[in-house]
Amino acid sequence: MAKGPADAGLDTFKTLVFDPLVKGVIEKITASAGWLSFGPVAFIVSKLVTAIANALYDKLKLVINFQYIALLNEKHHKAYVEANTELRLIAKSQGINSPYFLEAREKRKKALALFVRSTLE
Repeated sequence: MAKGPADAGLDTFKTLVFDPLVKGVIEKITASAGWLSFGPVAFIVSKLVTAIANALYDKLKLVINFQYIALLNEKHHKAYVEANTELRLIAKSQGINSPYFLEAREKRKKALALFVRSTLE
């Protein structure tokens, strides 16, 4: 699977929080019933719980990446709308030949580039 924009932070979260939490759950499960802590059974329980937890984590990571992309897209869209509104106001008040208009147009171009880039990622 391709890397998402939030994967760096999520990988750190998995290492520092999620994996120790899964180990704690495995310890609780094996301690709850004496026969679950027996050699091969404990190994199978450990592998099964780890596999289920990792599958759930992968799904969660996918959801978080989509939400992160949506938030970035919304942020860049808002910046573009604000830059476009500013450009229109300057065009009406200062005219399209003013240096303020040219500066606002460059700002709008940059905001549009960020917005388009965020929708394509």
